Amino acid sequence: MDVVKKQRPELLGKVTKNLGFAMGIEFREGSLVINSKNQQRLKKGMVFSVNVGLSELPNREAKRPEERSYALFLGDTVMVDEDGPAVVLTAVKKKVKNVGIFLKVRPK
Repeated sequence: MDVVKKQRPELLGKVTKNLGFAMGIEFREGSLVINSKNQQRLKKGMVFSVNVGLSELPNREAKRPEERSYALFLGDTVMVDEDGPAVVLTAVKKKVKNVGIFLKVRPK
């Protein structure tokens, strides 16, 4: 959040409340959510879904009212390593057409 405050303060209210969660016995371990309140220490072998999302971003090229804003969500799965950076577990090339989901909002 410090980077957002410094570089793009207008996005502060649009960023997701957390940056992911640990995956274990439960798909989403509620006690290991990545946010400013969690002070848990990470251990080798722990697996996390790390992600960031932005909502209500303006689409200045929109022609219709329902296309005037959009959201963006990026994420990956990583495993904590003791001797270096986390290991990305989805280390394959990805194309937007294979991993992107585009939802269209119907006008009311």
